[in-house]
Amino acid sequence: MGGEFIAPMVVSLGFFAMITFIVHAIVDGRRRRERIKVMTEFHSRLLDKIGSAQDFGAFLDSEGGVRFLDTLAIDKSAPGPRQRLLVSLQSGIVLLVLGAGLLALGRTYAIEDGVFTTFGVVIGCIGVGLLLSTAAVYRLAGHLGLLEREGPARVPPAA
Repeated sequence: MGGEFIAPMVVSLGFFAMITFIVHAIVDGRRRRERIKVMTEFHSRLLDKIGSAQDFGAFLDSEGGVRFLDTLAIDKSAPGPRQRLLVSLQSGIVLLVLGAGLLALGRTYAIEDGVFTTFGVVIGCIGVGLLLSTAAVYRLAGHLGLLEREGPARVPPAA
């Protein structure tokens, strides 16, 4: 296996990854826009049905009003701090193992350019950087108390 096949393979894989990311971003953006549009229309119709401020206050004190306020958050599917830390940790581990695998391939197949070794070092360093940043963010978030509560903070209803 010569070094002349490595560059076209890397470019092809990079192009495929770029196209996949672009399609994912477009589809996800459209999905979010449609969801926001439907929720906005629903909320505006619901608010149009309420006649006065007293009706609105009574509605907000009910169980349905509490659920209504919960739905006002635009993106409830957004991961919390714990999930984001776990994704970062997982990505760091995967990249570190991928970098180690590429380094092993670089030692096994002695290609004169050292492509496997170069990519292994770069990807491994990115993995280590992700792991270090995850550890730092975990410590900082723990110090600030961000990991103790999950989800948005709620204001208790007035008695």
